Amino acid sequence: MALLSEEKVLDCLDRCLNLLKEILPLLQEKGTEEASGDHIDSFERFVEGLAREREKDSYLSDESWDWIWKGKPSYNYLQLYGRLAWIHYQLFQLL
Repeated sequence: MALLSEEKVLDCLDRCLNLLKEILPLLQEKGTEEASGDHIDSFERFVEGLAREREKDSYLSDESWDWIWKGKPSYNYLQLYGRLAWIHYQLFQLL
């Protein structure tokens, strides 16, 4: 069974946490508004990077991640935050 290194998991957790910190202040004012290009781009780059790691960790290939890999055409800030929170929790379990 392939596994991500602890260093890689910590790097992913750090990236995820930074995205969460960017979006959290926007939730009260813009929670249900469609997320802006910069936030979407950062989120998509992060998820694409994680998707590339699927080959290195069988946990990321589990079907429970399918809804993350499929994505959506658009997100509001609450949806982005929720997806990132779920990813953060899942990654934390890899430690």
